[in-house]
Amino acid sequence: MYLTAKRYEGVIDLDQVGQRVSAGLATMMGELPGFVSFYCAEADDNVMITTSVFETRRSAEESDRQEAIWASENLGFLVPDPPQITAGDVVASGRRIP
Repeated sequence: MYLTAKRYEGVIDLDQVGQRVSAGLATMMGELPGFVSFYCAEADDNVMITTSVFETRRSAEESDRQEAIWASENLGFLVPDPPQITAGDVVASGRRIP
C-alpha cells in the first residue's frame, strides 16, 4: 500500500472546503482504481490535511493528479496555496474494528 498526505495551509473557509471535499472529492477518490481509504481533517487554524491510501504507488500518483485537478476546479480561492506533499510505502497500520 502507498500513502499520500497533503497539508493545505492558508485555507480561507475550512467548513466550506470540508463540505465541498465531502460532496465531491471523497466520492471521486473512492471510485479510482486501487482505492483503500481517504480522509480530510482540519489540523490547525486555516490548515487542512488529506490522506489517501492506495494499493500501489502508481494508483496513488494517479489519485494525486486527479485531486490536484479537482481542487483547482472546485476550491479556487478557498485554498490559495499548493499543498505540502509527503508520500511513501505503508510499513505499518492499525485499525480499530467496531
